[in-house]
Amino acid sequence: MIKAFFRFLISKVFLINLVLALLVAITIPYFTLNYIEEYTNNDSENYKKNYIPVPNFIGLNVDDINEYIKGKNLRYVISDSVYSDEFKPGQVIRQKPNPFTDEKPEYVKPNRRIYLTIVKKEGEYKEIPDLISNYNSKKLAKVKLEMLGFIPEFVAKSHKSDYVLKLLYKGKEVTPGTKLLKGSVITVVHGDGGGGRPISLPKLSGMTVQEANQTLALAGLETEVLYENAQ
Repeated sequence: MIKAFFRFLISKVFLINLVLALLVAITIPYFTLNYIEEYTNNDSENYKKNYIPVPNFIGLNVDDINEYIKGKNLRYVISDSVYSDEFKPGQVIRQKPNPFTDEKPEYVKPNRRIYLTIVKKEGEYKEIPDLISNYNSKKLAKVKLEMLGFIPEFVAKSHKSDYVLKLLYKGKEVTPGTKLLKGSVITVVHGDGGGGRPISLPKLSGMTVQEANQTLALAGLETEVLYENAQ
């Protein structure tokens, strides 16, 4: 039986079938891979032909985009606008879909909308803080105003303390809560801290204790309240 099996292995019928089986095993994967590659390439070419690489709008001013996309079958929508001190007003800082790159190719259909985020053109308004009733010093006033985006400049006035006496904007006094554009120059009128100079005593009649304390503090005077026993 073993001899018959070996005779079959070297028989012409077996060898022909073996060769045919090897040919099938080689040719089917080869043609399949070639077909897939050709199909993929064709699909990629059709995709590129029917879709548009997403342009990079980041850094452009929104006023220049219409000229930039002319003839490119693209549209844009300003989906959001934000305040920023780092970029110019009207500048595009984000977009969706993202711009086309070699690492991340992005395509869109013709006339597809590109959604943009730009820097707001109008300035941001901030409220003037209360720097007077809380007896803020010149240094503290500088910190608070700069944190809000204002530009403080200082004018000293003869006074025992260095407290803030009033705030001016373009020569006019402004009160706490007034809204002004970030970047506005605020003049801080403060005491020069020069003690020992004659000071006119303010009229306190009719004031409450709190009002009197505030008035005297602004004049650079310390106060002490004495209460008489009512009979």
